[in-house]
Amino acid sequence: TPGEWPRLPKKLPGLLARVPAHLVPVEAVMYAEVLRLGGSGVEFAWLTSDYGYVLDPTLARPSARDFWEGAVRWLARHRAELGEDSAMAILAWARHVHTERHGRGERFDWTGRSPRAARREAERYAMERSHYRWRPRLRWSGQRWDWELSEGERTWAFVELVTSEQLARESAAMAHCVYGYDRACAEGHSAIFSLRCDGERCLTIEVRLPTKRVAQALGRCNRAARPWEQAVVRQWADRFLRETQRE
Repeated sequence: TPGEWPRLPKKLPGLLARVPAHLVPVEAVMYAEVLRLGGSGVEFAWLTSDYGYVLDPTLARPSARDFWEGAVRWLARHRAELGEDSAMAILAWARHVHTERHGRGERFDWTGRSPRAARREAERYAMERSHYRWRPRLRWSGQRWDWELSEGERTWAFVELVTSEQLARESAAMAHCVYGYDRACAEGHSAIFSLRCDGERCLTIEVRLPTKRVAQALGRCNRAARPWEQAVVRQWADRFLRETQRE
């Protein structure tokens, strides 16, 4: 009922002046509320990428409003420790848990959750949603092409995935179907690498072993590699794949 809705926050009208002009009304209120709660355009982008978080928080039911506000504050507090992929995975997991608990008369609390713990729970949730638990678990020998590269304040790492479980975790975190490549890896057709920047998963890379060439390098939800990611992949490929081809 309308009596349950919160009063309009006093700071909201002033913050609306800072909202980008192209946003629709619901997004404009969201953006202003994100600013009021200590967030920025970064948190707004993460929230609007998950339709479950697109709402007018000033009109939402108390339980939904509290959960949404908690998400904004948590994301803003841990912004430096999160990347887009982790944030999206954590938001999907948290929304699922919130919905399940609300149905039992319980509540989801963001308080005290570290990014590491939340990321671990998010990956577990995504794995449960995948077909991994019905697949045989395989293991294969790696190519020894793991590599780390430091550029400025960033550290890039290429990590080969050599078990079905590792592929499933990559698939869960990156929201794509690499978990299905385990047999191709075990049979020597492909090698799969996870490119990470400061520990955050950025790209999943497939190398076709017969030709020693990069066949795919895709981010979360199969997005295309960004220019700076492509540049790092080229350095890695020049170091390992071309050397291998010359042997």
